[in-house]
Amino acid sequence: WWRKSFAWRRIIRREFVGTLERSETGRWAIKTEKGRLVEITSGEVIEIEVAGYWIRSRIEHDGRDYIAMVSGVRLYRGMKARQ
Repeated sequence: WWRKSFAWRRIIRREFVGTLERSETGRWAIKTEKGRLVEITSGEVIEIEVAGYWIRSRIEHDGRDYIAMVSGVRLYRGMKARQ
């Protein structure tokens, strides 16, 4: 039964692709092509595009702002991201 449950979760999972922007709350968010803002917070895993490659990374706060932990890249407005 768990395989069916796992497969079902994968089917209904949505992928959000867009650019990083600040939301009204001050958090980083992925702005989709349709203009929807999907907020991201510490601990979430997203992929960011660096030098033409998608890098999977966990988002954390370093005391000043959010960074992508695996790559050590500081997030910036307009960076391509997907979740």
